[in-house]
Amino acid sequence: MLDNLADLPTDEIQPGKDELIIVDKLFNSHESTFHKLLREFKEPMILAILFIILSLPLINNFLGIIIPSAQNSLIIQICIKTLIFIVAYYLLKNFSFIQLKKNN
Repeated sequence: MLDNLADLPTDEIQPGKDELIIVDKLFNSHESTFHKLLREFKEPMILAILFIILSLPLINNFLGIIIPSAQNSLIIQICIKTLIFIVAYYLLKNFSFIQLKKNN
């Protein structure tokens, strides 16, 4: 059975700033189609940019200078690039959370 909305318990406390921001983000219905697409494609674009940067020959040369064994081994280069990709993606994805913790 469903509860009647009027029968649900409520209080008289006004919502705080943080709660209003959360509600606004959850129920933001006046967002344009362009902004919705931009929001949806942000993560794949970050991944594509990271992939392109790590695919540059300059990165291979740089890895060969830092780690001489990576210069002759494609497997070592791929493993190092994978680790760099994972760490960079994690940092970029959680950058806003890191900033929030830093400000508090």
